[in-house]
Amino acid sequence: MMLFTRFRKKSSELCVITRLPDEVLVEEIMLTLSIEDIIALRRVNKLFYQLTHQPVIWKTLLRSMNIKPPPLPPSKRYSHLGSITGFEAERMVTRAISFHNNWRSEKPKVYDVQHFLQQHNVLSMVVLPGGKHLVASVADYTYTLHWIMVLVMDYRHGGLIPLAKAPTETKAFNLRAKYMTVRGVSGIVIAYIRREFYGSSYAATGGTINPSDYDETRDIDPPYPLRYECVALLVSLDALEDLADPHFPPGSAEFFERAKAQSPPFSRLSRIRSRSQLDTIDLADICGEPYIAVVKKPETIVFKNLDTGVTSSLTIKRWWGFEDVEHNIHNFRIMPYHRDFLVMVSIPILAAIELPAADLTLPPPPVIPGPRKKEAYLYACIFSVPDDGDDVRDLEPFEFKFFEDGTDFDSIQISDPVLPSRLDSSIRPLRFQADDPPVCIYYRNLSTQDLMEVRIRPCRPDSLQPLRNTFFESLSILWKTSYHIGSRPVVANVLPAHTRPLIWTTPQENRTESPPLINFYSHIHDIQGAEGKKEWELEEESIDMDDAVNDKDLPTPTPICFRQSQARASVSAAIKVPIALRKALKHGIKGLAWDDWSGRIFVATLDDCMIHVVDLAQSPKEDSGGQRIPVPLADERMIDR
Repeated sequence: MMLFTRFRKKSSELCVITRLPDEVLVEEIMLTLSIEDIIALRRVNKLFYQLTHQPVIWKTLLRSMNIKPPPLPPSKRYSHLGSITGFEAERMVTRAISFHNNWRSEKPKVYDVQHFLQQHNVLSMVVLPGGKHLVASVADYTYTLHWIMVLVMDYRHGGLIPLAKAPTETKAFNLRAKYMTVRGVSGIVIAYIRREFYGSSYAATGGTINPSDYDETRDIDPPYPLRYECVALLVSLDALEDLADPHFPPGSAEFFERAKAQSPPFSRLSRIRSRSQLDTIDLADICGEPYIAVVKKPETIVFKNLDTGVTSSLTIKRWWGFEDVEHNIHNFRIMPYHRDFLVMVSIPILAAIELPAADLTLPPPPVIPGPRKKEAYLYACIFSVPDDGDDVRDLEPFEFKFFEDGTDFDSIQISDPVLPSRLDSSIRPLRFQADDPPVCIYYRNLSTQDLMEVRIRPCRPDSLQPLRNTFFESLSILWKTSYHIGSRPVVANVLPAHTRPLIWTTPQENRTESPPLINFYSHIHDIQGAEGKKEWELEEESIDMDDAVNDKDLPTPTPICFRQSQARASVSAAIKVPIALRKALKHGIKGLAWDDWSGRIFVATLDDCMIHVVDLAQSPKEDSGGQRIPVPLADERMIDR
């Protein structure tokens, strides 16, 4: 079977290799080349330019390359390799390679900036892994009406397009979103916290004070009592795929008619109400079941099974010697592969305390004489998730580690290990890097304004030896790393993401909710580790191509390792941001989201309804008709193949 008709010349004008059949050139020669060689071969002549655009090449590279490309949504649309186009496969491969090398370079740069005007003020954003979907908390021009909005990226008609939105009675705080399967429906689970005043004293004011006006990143002392509600919504991926049909552009009459004929895309999964402050949220699959968990200040975490609706809770035990001191849970993360979760806790100490010696399960933290800072002790501890329906109180951790004593700190964040659930059948490479990514803890030391990093290596439980894993043993914890950015007094912030944290700096003197941006920084975890290897270790895996690919024309792939550029010598490097974008961001950042899979930064600026998409990777683009740009010799057969 011929791939397509050649551009025929006289035999005397052809070199020997071009006389070979197309199938031989593609399957016997091009599929044995590196990705860089294929790109170089594209520049030789028209024939090779045409052949190197064949979908079979890029789909094979996608399944066998030695780094992870941006993940695809776990929907039916991406359930097997035969369902994606050759253009989509090429875009994933080229984006993964260009971003990987750019991120590790001495001078990371911005390849592209796109500006998208929305009809709402964007308050906060969360981008789903792979950068395909963006979830935003938005408000009208007067900040009196609020919604949750889902947008799709890389859309033919306009790039970043809103597809659906759901009203929230007040502003959505602590926004979280994750691909999950709940009650048999694959979708995006969106969780947020809303708050409102209550009581007769507030009712007497006529509701003139809006609780949405308060900053979600700072502790508040409200004039009236507040009650909190943690809400979980589900947006079906199938519904989003229908709404994103490029044959019905958003805003057109056909789009609205099609949308009206469908069921509402949002469905409410859960509500957790409390008059105690609800704070950090986590979403996770625990042993194959979807859960939402939320911190109930100051010392409790509430879990809810989204399949069954059964709630459980766990209250940590106060440290011995500090039973009368209220502890504070800052953040937590459910650990991958386990029914355990990591908790970051602080003990406020206002005066020196003499602790008598005692032989107890929980040893006392070190005593530091003299006056104490507000947050004297910071430690991490590991607990097991309680069984559904249990209310566990005063539970001691089975493992703990102290990070700080006698200092002040804030902005404690934990990276999110993005792992596919057992029901996720979306396309992924057949060979992965052998090691699982670490779970990283970040916080700011206010004494030095340094960002601190602690890395914990997750371990897969051994089914043959179901013993409890030790997370903080000396061989599994990489101790903290600190760095100071520049000589100018700045505040360094971090977006942890998956494995590549994005650092962004703001003026130290600016304490507003929307500070201006000074710069972005690339941060690599371990220069001598996996980020700096020229050849990554590959994990061999048995492959059934008929089941995995569902495309009998594709040959069985062999491992393909692209030539990686040498990693830089420094841990951090400033990203060269275009001057025009830098000026726009100096007016203030309202929302910021980072996808370290696709290499995109999403920035919402203050009071202008704009979302700026900063791209640190290169990839081919398509026009509104689905045609690749630039067109491979105007060959219409390349569309949607």
